[in-house]
Amino acid sequence: MDTAQLTELELQVDFLLRTVEELKAENKSLRQRVASAVQDRSELQERHAQATGAIKTIIGQLKEELE
Repeated sequence: MDTAQLTELELQVDFLLRTVEELKAENKSLRQRVASAVQDRSELQERHAQATGAIKTIIGQLKEELE
């Protein structure tokens, strides 16, 4: 290999190393976002279950009042 080829190879390796670091950072960020979304979903499911229970209770009370 001549100097030009080695220089080109070095540039390619540097580019690949930067790309790997960028992808690692992006992957970490995406994993954090997924974890946050999973937590949000869990909280929303709990709130939904509470609201469903409250609505069923209200419907039951209304039925009793109408009887």
